[in-house]
Amino acid sequence: MKLAVISDGISKDPETACRVAAEYGLEYIDFQFLDDGEIGDQDDESVQKLKKILKKYGVKLHCLTRHNFAGLPCKMDSVGSEAYKQHFVKYKRCFEIANELEAPLVRLMSGKKDMILFGYNGAEQWVTASGAWDAQVEIFREPVAYAEKMGTTIVTENCNGGQITSNILAAKLSKSLEAIILKSSGTPVMPCTVQKNLILKVTATAENTSAISILKMQSWI
Repeated sequence: MKLAVISDGISKDPETACRVAAEYGLEYIDFQFLDDGEIGDQDDESVQKLKKILKKYGVKLHCLTRHNFAGLPCKMDSVGSEAYKQHFVKYKRCFEIANELEAPLVRLMSGKKDMILFGYNGAEQWVTASGAWDAQVEIFREPVAYAEKMGTTIVTENCNGGQITSNILAAKLSKSLEAIILKSSGTPVMPCTVQKNLILKVTATAENTSAISILKMQSWI
């Protein structure tokens, strides 16, 4: 289990983020939003600058935490849509950057949250979001296949606004896709410990879980 800080929780300037992380003894960092855009937007020259910064401060890139596939409607027609295709282009770019920066993980996000996914004894007809779970599985099918082809582990974050809100659902999604390569980067019940503006995203040690991330660290600067 590794402890990493999400870089823009410190600063969108990657050098500042890496410097502060190193000062506080953190070995790993997750790049998310940088001063030139979200991770995955950078050209080759910018990636080389990031590589030099990581080496300068002795910090390792743990995960490319781009919001890949975030917010897509959990409907079958999302697969192959223009929005899906645009996400996929950036998703592939994340793997290129991960390879260059030696990052073991790439993040992807689940679709828009539906309140009730499963039911029985009539609930499946009257109150569940019909087809939403099956659509989420299909939205992830090609990205999972691509990750397996590239040999890079992917993580889906447990987030309040997404379809995957718990480690249980993340494990169910992985099982539905028969995807050993798909892990979770969140917690079973999304607990947070808050001290002096430090928000620590506590990560369970379950087999399907990959990491612990510090979300914000402004009070340390």
